[in-house]
Amino acid sequence: MMTKIALNFRYKGDRQYIHGTDMFNQCFKVLKEQTQGEIGNLEFAIHKMTDSNLSMMLYQKQQAPEVDYRDIAILKFSSCGLLWQANLINADTKPTDRYSYDEASIIELCEIDETARYIFLNGGETPYSEIETLVSMNKALHLKLFPQLQGSWVFCRWESPRWPLGGSMRNVSIRLMQAVGTRLTKSEVSLEGEVLGHIYFSARNSQ
Repeated sequence: MMTKIALNFRYKGDRQYIHGTDMFNQCFKVLKEQTQGEIGNLEFAIHKMTDSNLSMMLYQKQQAPEVDYRDIAILKFSSCGLLWQANLINADTKPTDRYSYDEASIIELCEIDETARYIFLNGGETPYSEIETLVSMNKALHLKLFPQLQGSWVFCRWESPRWPLGGSMRNVSIRLMQAVGTRLTKSEVSLEGEVLGHIYFSARNSQ
């Protein structure tokens, strides 16, 4: 059985595309209502950028179709003892509004160690969601470590044993673990010695 759910957005800041963190946050807003249980074994992957609103096609995993050209993102997770998959595809409408986003306010609370390839949130709590905080931190780390990149870094994947992470984000850290050339990276997110998850970025060429 498949459930179709409309996801409507506003553009973040001056961006002309749907930000990956907004996709992520919207997904979990509706999944909290749909699954009625804790979410674990999470894999969220963005395959393409889009400037459109989205439709979520939610399936129990065994009934889910293969990934195809329409899929903007794929979300896999467990809840209530079941495996689930959500395919995000373009809707026929586009956002008509936008909202302000002060990403710099997150980075002002951080310290970066270039030698250790590490960024640390030590200035208190941010007013933004967990995923927004982590993506902004990882972006700042990448800009510091790869100043020669021609283009931009974009959030493309998140993996974690649970969501939300829960608790305070104060003292959360991100360490760059692996770079495949200069186009794809994997970073480890941890807090007080506990690995919370892994975040992936890809390099997008300038247009």
